[in-house]
Amino acid sequence: MSETSLYFIALIPPKNVFETIHTIKLYVSEKYHCKQALKSPPHITLEPPFSFPLKKEEYLIKKVKQINSQLNLSNITIELSDYDIFLPRVIFINVRNTDALTHLYNTVHYFVKTELNIVKDLPPRLFHPHITVAFRDVKKQQVPLIVQDLKNNYPIQESFTIQLISLLKHNGKEWDIIL
Repeated sequence: MSETSLYFIALIPPKNVFETIHTIKLYVSEKYHCKQALKSPPHITLEPPFSFPLKKEEYLIKKVKQINSQLNLSNITIELSDYDIFLPRVIFINVRNTDALTHLYNTVHYFVKTELNIVKDLPPRLFHPHITVAFRDVKKQQVPLIVQDLKNNYPIQESFTIQLISLLKHNGKEWDIIL
């Protein structure tokens, strides 16, 4: 049996926004003891985690670089605004869903199916772009408190353009950006 690793494809914010969101995640982690969200860098998921043969990682990186070269990402503006939740306990930063962002999502999803031959047996999920700041280890009763705390102490209203899509790999403990 061949060895595989977990990967996913995402949009990573530019350094200044990345650091702002990381600070928010650290605040939630320290104040509310929610550490799971720190296992991945701030990101907007375009293709959720999938298994891929480790021996074909160079091919995967080449293919993601290929799609980057075919996309005109500088036309896509990402707008972040306020916080919201997915019940029962995912707290996230809202990302405005634009036609351009939805088109990018559909393009990446099609690319993963056709170029990488990764077909999942799950029905497709609606695209709801967001940046998670806390999940899994959040106590359900704390969710409204955390959201209000963030709105009061870390209001967020950011806008930026994307340079490329990124490939992330799970190292056994957390996610690393490899492209």
